Amino acid sequence: MPQLDYDTAAIPTLRTLPDMTIFLISLLVFVLRVLEVGIGTIRIVMLVRERSFVASVLGFFQSLIFVLAVGIVFDSLDSAPRLVGFSLGFAVGTALGSWIERKLALGNSILRIVTPFDSPPVAPTLREAGYQVTVLNAHGMRGDVRLAWTVIPRKKTRDVVGRVRGINNSAFVTTQPVSTIDNPSRRRQIRS
Repeated sequence: MPQLDYDTAAIPTLRTLPDMTIFLISLLVFVLRVLEVGIGTIRIVMLVRERSFVASVLGFFQSLIFVLAVGIVFDSLDSAPRLVGFSLGFAVGTALGSWIERKLALGNSILRIVTPFDSPPVAPTLREAGYQVTVLNAHGMRGDVRLAWTVIPRKKTRDVVGRVRGINNSAFVTTQPVSTIDNPSRRRQIRS
């Protein structure tokens, strides 16, 4: 096989490129980091939600993008714009990943609704809307209260809280992510 004869000194490296290229390369590092960290945030959510296959696929792309970004930065560690792009990309990627996670709203939440006993009950209206609600009578700091519990898809949290506020504006509402134990009849109702 013939050997190619070329002058390696004539091939530009990332270190010898003009200022505009330095900016574009720093921008590329920034974009790669935003993607990588955003994917990483979603990957962690998938792991927590027990979706390991999706998490594995995301992990592949996350590590591939990370190696590309680090390779560009390591090519010239004395380049402040690349380092800033790398660090800023991490910060923006974290914010972007969190925003995407909120928009996806995967999984279920448990809603706890505490209302004074002498105020309008929220359970009948939520049940009419198709939600399963369990109500307990309890005693709070200021007297008797009703404690209503329901498990809902996270995507419907805003709707349910809006319904609660429409019925009883004095309700105290908390929410928390929840994992359910296998219950086939409940699973069908939650997903609809």
